[in-house]
Amino acid sequence: MRVHSARISVTTVIAITVGVTAHLLGAPTAHAAFTPSKTSSVTVSVDGVTLGIEDSVSDMSGNRSGVFGGAVTPASGSDPGTNELTEMYVAKDGSFVNFEARGGIVAVSCSGGGTTYYRRAQVTVGNLPTGTNDVWVFSDAEVGPRVGPTPSFNNPGTRTETTANIQKLCDGTTQYVAGTAGVLTLGSDRVTAGVQIDDTTATSVSFDIYVPTNGTNAGSTENFIALGIVVDAGGTGSLNDTGTADTAIFTHVVSKGWGNKDLLMAACSSPSATDAPCFESADTGIFAADGTTRIGGTSQFSTTASLTSDPGQALIDVAVGFTTAQGANSDGFAIKANSIVKISISLPTSGTISSINFGALPFSGSNGQTGLLVDPRTTSSSSATNRWDFANVSGRDIITITGQARQTSTAISRSTWYANCQINISSGTVSTTGCGEGMTSSVSSDYMVFNSVPSGMQLFVVDDPVMTTVAGGIVSTNAQGMTFGEETMTGSSFQ
Repeated sequence: MRVHSARISVTTVIAITVGVTAHLLGAPTAHAAFTPSKTSSVTVSVDGVTLGIEDSVSDMSGNRSGVFGGAVTPASGSDPGTNELTEMYVAKDGSFVNFEARGGIVAVSCSGGGTTYYRRAQVTVGNLPTGTNDVWVFSDAEVGPRVGPTPSFNNPGTRTETTANIQKLCDGTTQYVAGTAGVLTLGSDRVTAGVQIDDTTATSVSFDIYVPTNGTNAGSTENFIALGIVVDAGGTGSLNDTGTADTAIFTHVVSKGWGNKDLLMAACSSPSATDAPCFESADTGIFAADGTTRIGGTSQFSTTASLTSDPGQALIDVAVGFTTAQGANSDGFAIKANSIVKISISLPTSGTISSINFGALPFSGSNGQTGLLVDPRTTSSSSATNRWDFANVSGRDIITITGQARQTSTAISRSTWYANCQINISSGTVSTTGCGEGMTSSVSSDYMVFNSVPSGMQLFVVDDPVMTTVAGGIVSTNAQGMTFGEETMTGSSFQ
């Protein structure tokens, strides 16, 4: 971990993240007599992370193989049956993979009242067969236990058979998967409703999804969306597992949780000293490498904060993310490497919000940690690419950071499927917990390494006179991760 020092605190800095585990959807389906032999070059990408597919995989609970869409798996052989497809899985080196949604948070007004929060993501199905194809997407968004029911498109008891009943957000109108609804018959009679991308000749197709976030990390309320993807090569409407490029894929996309300590901040509008944290819109967002050309509009990203406190200290974890996909300017909803990320937040100086007493713990004396590339030796309040400064305006503490978003390697726990790395800096020594310690390859029994582009910062403040001598310090990991190098999902070891 490279540390740029400018009045760096040697107290412990812990990045606390609210997260959730992925739903493993019941026990793995393993059939010793059924020996699938399907191969495919089709890939699946979620917000810039791209992986291939395999017909038999292992996860933390055992092995997984079978026939797509809830069909009875044959007792022997490798042919799944008429109009059936071998179920293939997004995988890395034979290990089942859950993707993590990396987009911004969207607040949706519910038809019955209230607000529910969702995270955006974009899924891309690539390396499609040459010619005309139909691509089908079936989905089941859940907040529930990690071991629980199979998704609706695999379960005859809950299968969605009509387009009117496709699962929607709490507003009752927006589909979890964006696109045109249709129905496909699996086998002889399993009519299944989903989203259809019809008669495409492109080599890849993309679609946007919403992932629920209203679960916590309590073990019984976890957030995910199960996706079933069918590639009908030639768009014939009938499926053939052998002799064609027809392919069926199963995967999950997981979201971090959204709890009562999380804030979806609004743009500042003359806030008082006691108003909730907000962001300064002119100095917040995602920009091109010049730091002046904004990517997306001022309403196409979200600024979120997670507030955590203990007696005499507090931490605010702030991040920005796209809520509208930006095409070539982003990897789905993920921020593209080498973009400039700007975050300027305005904090109250009085009152208590989410258990933080802002009057007793002035953040004008905070220290920061960020995955953005920031050089504190040359920061300037007038710089469009390298900035770290504090100001007090009209009774508000305004903290601004500007830096380059760099790709890094992150270890994801295979039991929780979200990043829960904690970095400790104490007495000049750096230690890590939950960061994939001891890994020698991109997949181990406990962790799997993904590429990501950090887009946030953590602010730490403690009521300690000694801290006033180092107030305003910034620790930049230089976006090269904790102990990881550049070889990640495509490599077998770390540099």
